[in-house]
Amino acid sequence: MADRILVARIGAPHGVRGEVRLFVFTEDPGAVLDYDPLTDATGKKRFRIATLRAAKDHFVARIE
Repeated sequence: MADRILVARIGAPHGVRGEVRLFVFTEDPGAVLDYDPLTDATGKKRFRIATLRAAKDHFVARIE
């Protein structure tokens, strides 16, 4: 298995439209979109970020 790097953490749901809070750990927060696809800690589930927007201390993302 390839080495993995933690680039973000999915937090609580945001609103009722299927968005989640996303806490990004990359130096340039927008660069998280360049890591495609993202995986969970086990490497079994894959995710793609459909939309990303800034909020107070986190981002709001829609996951495909």
